[in-house]
Amino acid sequence: MERNQECQEAFKKVKQYLESPLVLVPTVTSKPSILYLMVLKESMGGFLGQRDDSGKEQAIYYLSKKFTECEQRYSALE
Repeated sequence: MERNQECQEAFKKVKQYLESPLVLVPTVTSKPSILYLMVLKESMGGFLGQRDDSGKEQAIYYLSKKFTECEQRYSALE
């Protein structure tokens, strides 16, 4: 993989995003909510949010959990 100016700019954006503190916003009941889930064998993560007036997604709640050995044996539907 060749590292060029485009890669460097993308790296800077990701780095800047990761260095920014996470800010949670209150729920606005009149707006639809957005839910993202990622479930793996050992863990899960989630994001609950809403779009602001400019269309940008804003976080309401974050969730992450590492499963115990017993929980890792559950079927995906549980």
